[in-house]
Amino acid sequence: LPHSLYGDSLGKLPQKHCLYYNQLVKGLTMPGTVKVKVLAARNLPVMDRTSFLTDAFVELRLGSIMFKTEVIRRSLNPEWNSDWFCFELGDAALRAETLQIRVLDHDTYSAHDAIGRVYFDLTPLLQASQRRSLHGWFPLYDTMHGIRGEINLTIRVDMFSSRQKLSSLNVRFFFSPAIPSGYRVSDLIGFVQELVMNDDPEHQWIEKIRSSRASNEARQRLFFQLSGELQRKLSRKVLNLGGNAVIGYRLHFDLEGETGVVARAIGTAVYLQKWQQTVSPPDSANKPVTPSPYTEVNSTPENTDQKTCASLGDAWPSSQSTTKLLQSAEFPFLTITHLPPGLIHHFGCAVAAKSVKLLEKNVADDPSVQASWWLELRTEALTHMRHVNCNALIGYREECAIFEDVCVLSCHATAVHLNSNWVHRPPGADRKRPQSTFGPGNKVTSGSKGPRFDRISLSKPLPATTTAEECCAAPLPSATSADSAPAHAPVLAKNAGSDGSNGASAGFKLLSSEVPSDAEVQNCSLCHIPLNDAYQSSQHFTRCFVCKSALVPDFIFSSTEFPSDFPIIGRPAFIQAGLCRSKKEDKGESAAREISELLPFIEYELHYRLLQKLKLRGMNAIFGLSFQLSLGENLIALLATGTGVSSKALPKPKPPTVSESANPHFDLSTSSSMPQQHVLDFSRSCYERFGLIGVSLIVSYMLWENDF
Repeated sequence: LPHSLYGDSLGKLPQKHCLYYNQLVKGLTMPGTVKVKVLAARNLPVMDRTSFLTDAFVELRLGSIMFKTEVIRRSLNPEWNSDWFCFELGDAALRAETLQIRVLDHDTYSAHDAIGRVYFDLTPLLQASQRRSLHGWFPLYDTMHGIRGEINLTIRVDMFSSRQKLSSLNVRFFFSPAIPSGYRVSDLIGFVQELVMNDDPEHQWIEKIRSSRASNEARQRLFFQLSGELQRKLSRKVLNLGGNAVIGYRLHFDLEGETGVVARAIGTAVYLQKWQQTVSPPDSANKPVTPSPYTEVNSTPENTDQKTCASLGDAWPSSQSTTKLLQSAEFPFLTITHLPPGLIHHFGCAVAAKSVKLLEKNVADDPSVQASWWLELRTEALTHMRHVNCNALIGYREECAIFEDVCVLSCHATAVHLNSNWVHRPPGADRKRPQSTFGPGNKVTSGSKGPRFDRISLSKPLPATTTAEECCAAPLPSATSADSAPAHAPVLAKNAGSDGSNGASAGFKLLSSEVPSDAEVQNCSLCHIPLNDAYQSSQHFTRCFVCKSALVPDFIFSSTEFPSDFPIIGRPAFIQAGLCRSKKEDKGESAAREISELLPFIEYELHYRLLQKLKLRGMNAIFGLSFQLSLGENLIALLATGTGVSSKALPKPKPPTVSESANPHFDLSTSSSMPQQHVLDFSRSCYERFGLIGVSLIVSYMLWENDF
C-alpha cells in the first residue's frame, strides 16, 4: 500500500464519513472524492553524479492531505503503476485547493532534491456535464530549470452533484470572449467582478532565509489559491443573480510590491441552455404548417405545448421568449468581444477612463480601498456611456500598470445601444430555417440560391433608429449598380469571383463565417449614431452612404470584433500605433502628479496617429482595439493595436495632407522631396492591397488628386 502521512488515523475514518453525511444533510457541503493514479515518468534529469541516474518518487498533495509513492532506484524512466490515491474533500475545498504533483530525487542523508512540479486546477472536472477523468503525459516544470521530463497520470473525480443544484460547482467559467458553441443564452445578466488581496511571498521576512525555488513555488501556490477563491466568490454572485455561467472571464494579478498581491476577476454572467439541432423527417415538408427543423434542448424541463408553432413566423422563439438583457447586474457592462448577430442596434463610440493612484502600505492593506478605486473608474465609464445615449458598454476591459509606488488604473470599452428584442440564435440555426417576414408587403421565397427579398416602397426616408430588419428588407442590387441604387437600398455583399472577375466585386465580401454565403446582407443601422437631438445639433455628422437617411460618424473605434452583418468592404489591415514620452525620475506624490498630467496628451496624440494610419489605408473603422500602458523609470509608453476595415456606410477618408507649417525647414517645392505625392502613392498601393479599388473609391481618389 502507498505510504500516507495519515495512515495512523484510519480508525477515525467512519467518524469522518459521518461528519460528511451530517453536513450533506444540512446542506453545508457537497463531498467529493479525487482519485489519482501515478503510472510512470520519462526523460527525467540526472540527479546522481556518480551513477548518472535518478532515484525518483512522487509526492501528491491536495489541501492538507499528502501521499507518497515508492522510490524507483536508478532510473531516468521510472514506472510506478501505483494504486489509487483517494482525497476526500468538500465543495469549498475542491474549488479552492489545487492538486500538486511533485517529483523528487530521494536522498538518504540530506533533503530530497526537487525535479519538477505539476499543478492541476480541478474545476473543469467538477462539472456534471463534463467528463470527470483525465489521463495523459504532463510536463514537469521547475521554476529554476524549466521543463524537466514528463509524468503519466490518471485523475478521476467523483461528485454527488445531483444532491445540491445550487452549489457553486455548477457555475461554469469560459475565458472565450464569445458565447460557447452549442449553447443558447436565455438571460444575459451582465457584469460581475470580484477582488481579493494577500501578502506577496516575495516580500515576506522568510524570504531572507529560504531559497529562490521555494519562494517561486510559494508564489505559484498563492496564485492558484487566489484564483480558486475568486471563482468561488463569483459563483455565489452568479447564482444569486440567477445565472449558471460566466463568459469572457478575465483574471488579473497586480503585484504591488510590499503592499501585496491583488487578484481581480471580471466577466459576464449569463444563463446558458444546451442547444442541439435535429432535422425533421422528409415527409414533414408537405404539411402546410411546419415547425422549425431545429429543436432546442434545454437543461431544465419545459412545457412542450409552447413549442407548437402556429405559423411560419413562430418557427423560432417569439417575442415572449426574448433574451433578457442586463436586468440584474450593477453595471451594464459586457466583457464579450465576439458579438452574436442582432445584439447591437447602434454603435456609439469608444469609452475610456484612467486614474492615477499612490500605493501606501498603511492605506492599501484593506481590499476595500482597491475596490473603491475600480468603482470610481466604472462609474466614470458609465457616465460617458450615458452621455452618448447608449445603454451598454461591450468589450469591457480593465488594466493596471504599476511602477514602484505609482499605480495607473484604466478601463476601455465600446458604448453601444443594444437591441431590446434580441433573441439569441446559435450559429447554424439560420442556415436552413425558414426566413420569417419582416413586415407586411414583403415576400420571402426559399430556394436553392437562398432567400429573395422583393422591393418595398417607402413613402419617407428611414428614421435614424432604423432596425436591421428594416434595412435588410430593401432590394439587393448588384455590385456594379451600387452607386445607382435607391437611397434606401442597402448593398448585397457579393462573393469574390461570383461574376467571373476579381475586380471591384471581390472587395464587397463580408468577412464572416457565421452568416450564410447565400444571404449575406449588410446592416447599415449599426453605424447610425444613437444620440439625442441636442447632441446631434452641436456636432458635425454626415448622412449614411447606404440608406441616405440616418447620421453616421466619420470613424468608428471599437474594442470588439466587427459583427457578422457589419457593412465591410475589402480586406482588413493590421493597425498599430505607439508613443513614448520621457518623465522625471521622481517618486511618490510628485511622480503620480507628473504621470497624471502627461497621460491626456499621450492619449490625444495616440488617437491622432490612429486616425492618420486609417486615412492612409482608406479605412474608416477599427475593431479589436486594445491599449497597453507601461511605466518605467524614465519613460511612459502607450501602445494601441487593432484591425482596420472600410465600411460603405461611413464617409470615405481623404489621405493626410502634408503642410509646410509642420516643419518650417522642409521645402515642399524641391524635386527631391515630394511628401504629398509619396502619401498618395502609398494610399493607392493600400487600396490595391486591401481590395478597396471600387468604382466610387476610384472617383473619390481622382478628386483627391485634383485637390492636391
